[in-house]
Amino acid sequence: MCLTINLWPLRFENEIVLWGADQASHLIAIATFGLSPAGLAVVEEMALMVVAQNWMLYESAYEKKLVDALARRKERSVKALRYNLPPDRPTATAILQIQPRPVGLYVVPPSADRSYEEVLGALVASRPECLDVARSGRL
Repeated sequence: MCLTINLWPLRFENEIVLWGADQASHLIAIATFGLSPAGLAVVEEMALMVVAQNWMLYESAYEKKLVDALARRKERSVKALRYNLPPDRPTATAILQIQPRPVGLYVVPPSADRSYEEVLGALVASRPECLDVARSGRL
């Protein structure tokens, strides 16, 4: 068990650093567990998530700025969750519930390469019902 705990900073480095950078943020742990043959509870899988003061999940400082801006606007929006998608795969960060068509908001990391941009373009093209606001300016 000590070995696993010592590996947490490596596996969850991003979450721990983001949490430490903002005193108003919260670090949440979720886990699944089972019982060992000896009857002891054993964690099988675990994840850490950092959330803003308003309990909205974010994965980067850029997403944090977007989440904060959306909270200030007080308009209806949906925060997309990555779940099991790899961090280098584009996904909408949030969706503004604007009528008659929702608007997908994408945070493109500064490290994004041409391949990332191509995958993002294909993702946006596959959802014609959503408007693309990739690399949007101020909210």
